[in-house]
Amino acid sequence: MVSGDLFTSLVGAWGPYRAQHMALVAVEARPACRFKVHRDDLPAAFRTARQLSLEISVGHDTIESRSMEGRNRYSEWCSRRPLRPASRGSVYVYLSPRLPTVQRLRRLDEADDNAAFGAALGYPPCCTQSFAEGMIEPAFTRDPVLNRYEDERPISWYLNVSLVCFQLGLLAHFPCSPACEPSLGLAAELFKALYNISPSFATGLSLGLATWVLHTDWLGIAGFRCTGSGQTVSVQEVLAIDQDSDLARLLLPGVVIERGEKTIRIGEIEIPAGHARLFRFL
Repeated sequence: MVSGDLFTSLVGAWGPYRAQHMALVAVEARPACRFKVHRDDLPAAFRTARQLSLEISVGHDTIESRSMEGRNRYSEWCSRRPLRPASRGSVYVYLSPRLPTVQRLRRLDEADDNAAFGAALGYPPCCTQSFAEGMIEPAFTRDPVLNRYEDERPISWYLNVSLVCFQLGLLAHFPCSPACEPSLGLAAELFKALYNISPSFATGLSLGLATWVLHTDWLGIAGFRCTGSGQTVSVQEVLAIDQDSDLARLLLPGVVIERGEKTIRIGEIEIPAGHARLFRFL
């Protein structure tokens, strides 16, 4: 049981995205979760685990994030270095109601067994297979969302994983496609559990994810409201953007975004279509 007051304190301590996934593990809507913390914050992580009646395991490596433009200093991709007593920086922690689960998760993660690690976190088999196979393909050097999602038609907001860098996201994995039925089913279950924990938080999350998203690997990512058709839209209000990015200086109210066959145009700037998508999440 996670009370509304406890959940509010989690959000204040860890931010909305990490808080929601810790809470979902605590109510066993998810079997486990992993997140990155600075070593100075490990005592707080252990206190949170005790509050939620969860087991915790700490990774054996120092985690260094790869900087990515326009993503609010967030990165999906990290490199590992051996952890030494004097090491600073961040480590992974693993949370689950069961001690054998967190111990196994750490071992699988540090062995780079991505398929087994994803399965242990409760991700759909089709998505874990897609991710594991993608790790050995040259295209994987690109953004995984750009690799898996096309933007010709609207996508369920349940599968909006573009805005995780702004702490907006229901899923913790990359769906194998924008129509992945197992991911849609999992997202529906997670949303129901989250709504039972905090109706106001869940409602706000749904509103934040049901939006237009410009997702690029050059300039960053932005969520916004707009007017117009699917091919040509005019920005009305920017909802989520890295204010220090070049994209924030381009994507202003009134700017027109055009989706072409080979490019996406933002005002006077053109980006090759393979490096950008204009998503409509409904």
